[in-house]
Amino acid sequence: MVGLVGVVGIIVALAVQFGKGAEISDLGSLLLAMDHTNFVLVMTSLIFAVLLIESDVRERLITISYTLMVIGAVGFVIGLLLESAPLKRVFTPILGLGLLHGIFSFLRARPREAVPSGGQ
Repeated sequence: MVGLVGVVGIIVALAVQFGKGAEISDLGSLLLAMDHTNFVLVMTSLIFAVLLIESDVRERLITISYTLMVIGAVGFVIGLLLESAPLKRVFTPILGLGLLHGIFSFLRARPREAVPSGGQ
């Protein structure tokens, strides 16, 4: 949800900039931030949600992963928007740790038992 809100916010910022007559070449940091927000937060959240449904992983582990991922990604995107290398350096490892923690949690989890369909 955070990723989706971030993408919508950046799209609104792009629309405002285009309304003011900005050139596409002037909007590099906004476009890059939107790209990272979309693919890191939105896509990873969707993939983790599907894996959570299909595996027997503990919900607390995924909460930890998702929290680290959101903190890291939001800080990284702010670093992109502000063109701040120190912010990107601080938040990139937090984002990576959240992703690796989630991947490791899903790899260790067992698949859920299949539920028989029908009335048998």
